[in-house]
Amino acid sequence: MTGAGRDGAAGLAAIKRKGGASLVQKPETAQCRSMPEAALATGMVDRQLALEEIVPWLMERYMKRDVNNCR
Repeated sequence: MTGAGRDGAAGLAAIKRKGGASLVQKPETAQCRSMPEAALATGMVDRQLALEEIVPWLMERYMKRDVNNCR
């Protein structure tokens, strides 16, 4: 999820209220630090990763799960 200013943070909070997980790009690796900083300020972030770490992290956690469920 992305947004300007606090848009993404508001969406993150809504996802967390429904039991979802939150993953935020580390501010120091973001083109616009204010977006991940706003998300972090909610206190609802489960994990911070550099941009290049996000896709591998998601694939490892969720692709494995799908493959295992198909067996």
